[in-house]
Amino acid sequence: SDLMAESEAWEREYAIRMDSPTNYYQEWANLAASEVGSDKYSLEWFRDISIQVEGLIDYLKIMYSRPRPYQLAPLLGKNIEMLVTDPQTSAYPSGHAIDSWVFAYVLSRLHPRCSESFERLAQAISDTRIVAGVHYPSDIEAGRRVAEFIVNNDLVSAP
Repeated sequence: SDLMAESEAWEREYAIRMDSPTNYYQEWANLAASEVGSDKYSLEWFRDISIQVEGLIDYLKIMYSRPRPYQLAPLLGKNIEMLVTDPQTSAYPSGHAIDSWVFAYVLSRLHPRCSESFERLAQAISDTRIVAGVHYPSDIEAGRRVAEFIVNNDLVSAP
C-alpha cells in the first residue's frame, strides 16, 4: 500500500496502460526496434513467446493460489484501490513479470549489448503490477526467477 501511495500520476497511468498484454507487447516491440534497429520483433513475436509460457503461469497460479493485495488489505486495516480490472487469478507469481523477464532474457541472449535496456523495461513493467495494486514485490521477484528458469532451461524458443 505504501508503494502505491508513493507512486506518481505518470506511474499510475503507465500501470493502467501496461495492464493490457497488447500494450506491453507493443512497448517491447518499440524498445526492441529502437535498440536493435529492426522491426523483426513485432507485437506478434512477443505474443508468441507469451503463449509458450502461459500454461506454466496458469499452473503456478493455481498451485500457489495466493490472494492478491487488494483482497487481503481490508483484513490488515489497509486500503488498496486497484487501478485495473480484477485479474481473476491468484497473485503468485506475476504473469506480467514472467513475460517481461522472459522477453528481456531472450532478447539479451540475441543482443547482449542491449541487455541493460531490456532489463530496465522488464523491471518497469513488473513494477506496474505493484502500483496497480494486484501484486506484492515477492510476486514480481518470483516472476523474474521463473523467467530465468524458463530461459536457462530452453523452455521457450524465439519465434
